[in-house]
Amino acid sequence: MNVEITKTKVISSLLWKLLERGGTQGIQFIVTLILARLLLPEDFGLIVLITIFISIAGIFVQSGFNTALIQKKDADEVDFSSIFYLSLIVACVLYLILFITAPFIASFFEKPDFSSVLRVLSFSLFLGAFNSIQVAIIERNLQFKKLFFSSFGAIVASGIVGIVMAYAHLGVWALVGQQLTNQLIVLIILWFTLKWRPRLVFSIKRIKNLFAFSWKLLAAALLDSLYFNLCNLIVGKLFSPTMLGFYNRGEQFPNLIVTNIDGSIHSVMFPTLSSYQDNVQRIKEIIRRSIMTSSFLIFPTMVGLAIIADPLVRLLLTEKWLPAVPFLQIYCAIYALWPIHTTNLQVINALGRSDLFFKIEIVKKVLSLIILAISIPFGIFGIVWGGVVSGIFSTFINTYPNIKLINYGYKEQWRDIMPSLFLSLVMGTVIYTINWFEIPALLKIIIQVIVGIILYLLLAKVLKMECFTYLLSTLNEMLRSKKKTKIINKEVQKMKRLLVLNGNYTQIPAIKKSREMGHYVITCDNLEENPGHKYAHEYHNVSYTDREGVLDLAKSLKIDGIVCFATDAAAPTVAYVAEKLGLPSNPFKSVDIITNKDKFRLFLEENNFSVPKAGGYNTFEEAKNDFHNFKMPVMIKPVDSSASRGVSKIDSIDLLQEKVENALSFSLVKRFIIEEYIEKQGYQVEGDVFSVNGKLVFHCFANGHFIAKYLNPVNSFAATGPSWPSTMPEHIQNKIHEEIQRLLNLLDMKTGPCNFDIQIDAHENVYFLDMGARNGGHLIPYVTKYATDVDMIEYTIKAALGEECSDLTMVEPNGYWSAYLINSQKSGEFKEVKIDDQFIKSNIVEYDLKVKAGDSISAYIGSNAILGTMILKFSSMDEMLDKMDNITNWVKVIVEDSLVTNS
Repeated sequence: MNVEITKTKVISSLLWKLLERGGTQGIQFIVTLILARLLLPEDFGLIVLITIFISIAGIFVQSGFNTALIQKKDADEVDFSSIFYLSLIVACVLYLILFITAPFIASFFEKPDFSSVLRVLSFSLFLGAFNSIQVAIIERNLQFKKLFFSSFGAIVASGIVGIVMAYAHLGVWALVGQQLTNQLIVLIILWFTLKWRPRLVFSIKRIKNLFAFSWKLLAAALLDSLYFNLCNLIVGKLFSPTMLGFYNRGEQFPNLIVTNIDGSIHSVMFPTLSSYQDNVQRIKEIIRRSIMTSSFLIFPTMVGLAIIADPLVRLLLTEKWLPAVPFLQIYCAIYALWPIHTTNLQVINALGRSDLFFKIEIVKKVLSLIILAISIPFGIFGIVWGGVVSGIFSTFINTYPNIKLINYGYKEQWRDIMPSLFLSLVMGTVIYTINWFEIPALLKIIIQVIVGIILYLLLAKVLKMECFTYLLSTLNEMLRSKKKTKIINKEVQKMKRLLVLNGNYTQIPAIKKSREMGHYVITCDNLEENPGHKYAHEYHNVSYTDREGVLDLAKSLKIDGIVCFATDAAAPTVAYVAEKLGLPSNPFKSVDIITNKDKFRLFLEENNFSVPKAGGYNTFEEAKNDFHNFKMPVMIKPVDSSASRGVSKIDSIDLLQEKVENALSFSLVKRFIIEEYIEKQGYQVEGDVFSVNGKLVFHCFANGHFIAKYLNPVNSFAATGPSWPSTMPEHIQNKIHEEIQRLLNLLDMKTGPCNFDIQIDAHENVYFLDMGARNGGHLIPYVTKYATDVDMIEYTIKAALGEECSDLTMVEPNGYWSAYLINSQKSGEFKEVKIDDQFIKSNIVEYDLKVKAGDSISAYIGSNAILGTMILKFSSMDEMLDKMDNITNWVKVIVEDSLVTNS
């Protein structure tokens, strides 16, 4: 899921869903009443017949993908865009079929106007394709507030269109105009509020994966629609469109109420259940609460509606619609059973068991068709009463799978709903006696409704019904929460809003520090399981490499600053968004150069820095044709990867293809470089620097330590951690400082941190291997704080928010420090880390192990495979270098019961 599922979030979403359904359908109900007075029952019957064919076609357009997108835990932009384009293609095909067959369908029903109306109304298939994706995103993220505003605006606008067209005596075309306008307005409003746009991506593989879940829902929905519409077809053909109008209008009243209450509950419950699909006990608790709440609200409503049906129809629709009353009363019995149906089906879908869903739909529809066939000779009321019998049998069929899935069977479910049913019947008996009094219809309805509500709630309180008590306690909790939220919101408004890209372990200290400084911290990436998000005030599921997506998010959140820590891929997004919004940052053009090895090498060469011979390529063939121009050995590197992922060293062309493929596997842009190897002098120099208004005011150079060659590592260029202070002579450190300053000047860098990897050759030339417009990984800013007492993270946050940083000055390291990245050179099952006792006592300052016994771990090829970290302190430079270069003598990782050395 894209959001944390909490009780407050669920209840809030439920209220917005109820507002969306209740508000919009309330207006729709009023519009329908007006149209019913202006139009004939035959007009409504005709539109019902036409909608049969469009609704069946619409099932194929969505193909159950809407539910599949909500149910899938890690659905992303590729999934949404692929389904969108597929839906449009299917919509085009089905529209052509309906367009061609429209005259034949019109001839079958002997309605000449049928053809043109069907062709025009079928445009709704295209709107539905778009709407279904928008609604799936909203329901995944429980953003029902947006759906409320779009639906409310659409129903008002379409209602006006329908009424105006009806007053213009356009007959059935008023209903066509109303339906098309409704879907179009929803699409337009969500286009501007949801900010989702289809991307130019299409994945057959993703569609196949989703279809594996959705095809069963498609088949089940098709069966359900065919059965439901078959009844309409039979009524429309065997009787008349006018009788179909009465039949349909009788079904409308209970449908309106049930879809508002039960439908709202389950729209929220499905994404909630999907988020708990691995916790069966929690699902059962939610389902019990759902079925009890639905029953508590729906049973009395259906009983009451059946009793006031006659005066209600007379009052609202006029006497020309009185033949609809018996249908309304019978449908109240049918819809009263809906909580049992929908609740049980939601469980099956949320657990990903669309196969079971499909099977039980087949069983139910076969049974329903048999009952329908038996009912037809008894006339139209026989058909409707057959629906009641079918509904009763279906409750047992829908419940059956959940006996095994969540241990929630018939007896327990009926025990949960029987109190509500009993109270509803008692209440219904009492208010039915009011029909004996000769009083005006409106007054009679008002008295029955008021007496019914008071009596029902009073009995529920006296009997201390669990559901009633729960609803009261939840309401009180929400009121208290609302007061608390108002107080918190006032405090939040005073805080600066900082958007932190990514939320993995590396970002946690920075997120915590931001909160300590009194800022409102928002994180974003497309991995909701990242641990950093729980430390932020707010999280959004937007990939940090999606610049436009992050920009839209930043605008909507009205942020005061944006920042990233220890991740090169996020740095260009930070600069891009900050530049667009006028926030503090370095120039996007410069950050884009330094985070791309290809562009960075060219920039260095053009500005007369020491640069090894290099070239950038997209394919193995390109590199192979140019390989003879390089002096061996050479390095193969992805242009946009960090932490040595995908980096290799080769001595001949024999391994070129293998290493190129390895490099490309770590590149987002699928490009790599070849550069001649630099024979370095001493340790690689790395560490963080900080500039203020373009002036380099602080550096803390460290020694880079790597996997020892004798270990035959999977990646000998993977770092094991830096150590401080640098072993480089002072004159070389000064030269490095000057070269960094020159580079910052050329790039027009402003205020903020940068991270460097630098090599010095035998002639004391300075080579920039990498540069990042962000703090370094490998615990660099944390150990820097130990070594210099300079808090680089704090200054980075200040810079991102445009706060003063001019008090930062150069501080030399005090003591001997290092960070160690615990790793394994072997994949397998992690057992333990064995650490020498003397090492623990003398050197370890902080120790954080991120894995536990039994976890599956990967061989160390980069920082994504780090098992944990250590911050170490030493008594001398010699001790520090000796232990860091031979750390496997003190720290050993045990994998699969075998000793695995690492360094």
